[in-house]
Amino acid sequence: MAEAGQGDLDRIVVRLSEQVKFSLLNGRPLLFDERAQKIFELNAVAAWLSAKLVESCHMADLQSELVTHGLSKGDAQWQLFDFVSNGTKAGQIVARLVEDRASEEVLTIDIAGRSIQLSILEGSKACDVFSVFSHFPPASTAPEQTIDVLFLENFAWVGCGHQGQLVQAHEVVPAIKGLLTTALLGQDTGSLFLHAATLLKRDRALVIAGEPGAGKTVLTLALVKRGFVFAGDDIVGLERDGRLVPVPFLPGLKSAAWPIAADAGWKTDSYVTHQRLDGIPVKYVPQTLSASPPPYRAGWIVVLRRTDQRKIACEKAEPAAVLSTLLAGAHSAQKTLGVGQFSALVQLVSQAQCLELTYSDATVAASGKGQAKTCCRPTRCRAWRLSFLILSLSFAR
Repeated sequence: MAEAGQGDLDRIVVRLSEQVKFSLLNGRPLLFDERAQKIFELNAVAAWLSAKLVESCHMADLQSELVTHGLSKGDAQWQLFDFVSNGTKAGQIVARLVEDRASEEVLTIDIAGRSIQLSILEGSKACDVFSVFSHFPPASTAPEQTIDVLFLENFAWVGCGHQGQLVQAHEVVPAIKGLLTTALLGQDTGSLFLHAATLLKRDRALVIAGEPGAGKTVLTLALVKRGFVFAGDDIVGLERDGRLVPVPFLPGLKSAAWPIAADAGWKTDSYVTHQRLDGIPVKYVPQTLSASPPPYRAGWIVVLRRTDQRKIACEKAEPAAVLSTLLAGAHSAQKTLGVGQFSALVQLVSQAQCLELTYSDATVAASGKGQAKTCCRPTRCRAWRLSFLILSLSFAR
């Protein structure tokens, strides 16, 4: 691990969260997490750091003290970073940035009508971060919120308003996406957000819904190759008149889907590998957005369902069942569904052709004429087969 500069470490102050208590029981160091309702037994270094973090400390001072206790500078930095990184992700440690914006690089974007600034405070990695978010429309107003990033070699501090977390360098982009999502979903505007991917065809929206891992991103990319225009991955806003405002986060491909996307024509080997905070590798696939701005009317809603019993099929879906699926993945800042939001959801479903696409991991590939044949790598054929069925059936109306 390359070493971070002493000046950079001086800019990060850490302490234990108020919901965490460090104690000694017969000489055994324990950490109690009130929120998780768990007790953790600590090793020697973690115990020493926990005792120090009862009060606020600069990370540079902690590293220097670890070295005086016999650790090499590299080992001291690695153990300190690992402890603080895991602690901030678990909410057990608060990491605060001492502000210094002398050499920052910024990108200000409009995300669903909210102006948010991304600020890389130092280093040469701004392009790697900004490239994943630069397709968002530029904001026309002053930033309402700033997300700061300070790279420290293999780690980085990421946060808002001086409060943040320490993550590994390849976790920075997913961490930023998480903060953007939190800012978006926390808006107390009465908006309703749905967990779905969105594509466009003839200025009408195709909404792809389903449980996490159902294959929304893979199908989205396959359909882009078949002439649909990408509009958003993961989140789409619903206006009160039933129209859609997709949030254009780039499609995030998990590692298991990389070969499938490559077979569909995407150059997955050329995309940067990031890591989500849950440890899953992910690549963000560049896209070109529609020249026609939102909001959009929905033309089709497709619900993906994975099952072990049925062969692949695409059939008309019961609107009430589609409504329930969308509602299960819906989010509002109020944590409850209002009458107006329910009416918008009903209007969305009533104006769209509703389809259910069912498949299983064991589904065999099929030729264009629908004749099934055995395939030793069925998952690689899934995206093409699903896109073929959608295209052949969704425009029948």
